[in-house]
Amino acid sequence: MCSGTAEEPLHGLEAFASHPNATLTPRTRLRLARLIVEQDWRPAEAAKMFMVVEKAAREWAQRYRDEGPAGMTDRSSRPRRSPARTVTAIAVLRRAVAWFTGRGVTVERLLSDNGACAELGIRHERTRPYRPETNSDIERFHRTPADGWAHARHHASETERRTAPPSRLHFL
Repeated sequence: MCSGTAEEPLHGLEAFASHPNATLTPRTRLRLARLIVEQDWRPAEAAKMFMVVEKAAREWAQRYRDEGPAGMTDRSSRPRRSPARTVTAIAVLRRAVAWFTGRGVTVERLLSDNGACAELGIRHERTRPYRPETNSDIERFHRTPADGWAHARHHASETERRTAPPSRLHFL
């Protein structure tokens, strides 16, 4: 039997909300994993019975071996860190600071929902991500040149747009 017992509770697995497209709930993952691990079913057979791919059946069985019933819970698929994204943000920030410094402007602090300011000696003030109420000024700042210059007239290519004379950038 694959349901929890008094000696081996499911630790509230039913309380988790599964992903809307998930084929298996935590309880059915547990049943699948136990068939493979405890009853020696072949992963292909168990996968067919639960209508999932064999790879998924193998992964749930391995997680059950490693973590037991607690391993059957839903987890975020979001990466814990995004090094490439951070490197890109740092590179953009460095170029921006260099540009302002070249014009005699000292950048003291940055209001952002992400960024790496410490190495440049900039105080970082965080905003809440995806908050237009907070980010509206900078969003408008970004949109104005795009609306007024970059996309004001049709360009046949990106190269043509980039080489077009900056006739509308006098305000920047």
